[in-house]
Amino acid sequence: AEEARSAARAAEAVSSKAYESVVAILEGKAWNEDGSTQGVGACGAVDVDPDKMRRAQTALRQLGNALSKAAGRQSEVEDVEDELFAFNIGLLQADAASGDAGGAVGAGRSERERERVRRQLEQAQEKYITQAEAAREATSKHVATFLEVGLGFVDSFEKTAQRPTRMEEVKVAQASVKSAFRQLSASWTVTRKAQDAWLKAAAARSKVAQRLPAVAGSA
Repeated sequence: AEEARSAARAAEAVSSKAYESVVAILEGKAWNEDGSTQGVGACGAVDVDPDKMRRAQTALRQLGNALSKAAGRQSEVEDVEDELFAFNIGLLQADAASGDAGGAVGAGRSERERERVRRQLEQAQEKYITQAEAAREATSKHVATFLEVGLGFVDSFEKTAQRPTRMEEVKVAQASVKSAFRQLSASWTVTRKAQDAWLKAAAARSKVAQRLPAVAGSA
């Protein structure tokens, strides 16, 4: 589970970096409000459609909110999975320490409390997993929307009227921006798969840990 968690964290870091790269393009003041270039950077040779630029910026902000929410939901799932795992391991350690008759009686008296806590954790686990899956699905939709709107924005690139410009410069700018947009989409796909893989690994770990106290008790 820890290996899967590390893979998910690494994928999230790549997605975050890809998102920031796109923010730098769309929010980095490369263009004026009317779509004319400010003449700097890789896009200094192109003017753009201002309406398509604003739509792309809006879609990107919505995607950013979705990414933040998905990250928060993922953190909640990780926390409750860790808490449930620690709870089950704690039961095993407590049972191992209470081998005398008095300890067994004490353990019996606390059985209802144990089950109450376990149910609370399992209910929270189910709730957070459902919310995390919904957040990932919503993020995937925002990614798809942004990519569609963003590529439409890139197609509006044209030679700037502010200075002599070759069409080759426009094509280079388009290729560069499209690459950044597609990298964001691809990195999210990898992140979602990595988070799903971690969830499966954590669930398997929890099932093993949950069985251990029962096995120890029947020994």
